[in-house]
Amino acid sequence: MSILTSRPGRALAAATLALTAGLVATISLAGASGRSVSVSGPVTAYAVADNPLAGVSASVHETVTDSGKTIVTLHLWGFGPEAEGRTFGAHAHVNGCGTTGADAGPHYTHPAPAADLEAREIWLDYTVNDDGNARAKATRDWAIVPTASAPQGARSVIFHALPTNQEGVAGTRLACIDVPFEG
Repeated sequence: MSILTSRPGRALAAATLALTAGLVATISLAGASGRSVSVSGPVTAYAVADNPLAGVSASVHETVTDSGKTIVTLHLWGFGPEAEGRTFGAHAHVNGCGTTGADAGPHYTHPAPAADLEAREIWLDYTVNDDGNARAKATRDWAIVPTASAPQGARSVIFHALPTNQEGVAGTRLACIDVPFEG
């Protein structure tokens, strides 16, 4: 898994460290406006029968602009033909990935009032194309901030079995990827 982060005012540096799972993460600090985080690697697929995310990899990129806007992009690859044309839900969650989908906790929900739930959360629903790839993007007019229910902000993206409905429900948690959102 690769993790890249940048913060303004710091000199360009790169470091590689071994994660306990034996994966390798790369952290890069660069002088640039705004803040960003990029994570790429295999998703943690949960023990769900016929899980379409088994063997899938993902890349998540978050950018927080100087004006405080958050842009999150998601790219997935490695889906089998049975997933072609299917739409799945994906959301930022408050905890990191664990051995079950429940370990990631609830969706990250921004505390500012908004017209609907989607405007307060980061929803990344995606449809798998005929090449076994998918993409999604969410743009919000706020930055991720710690809250009483999310003291570390958002820490992962959970991939669900269904598209997200208006109440934010998207079915079974199929897989996860840790993302140290900057906010």
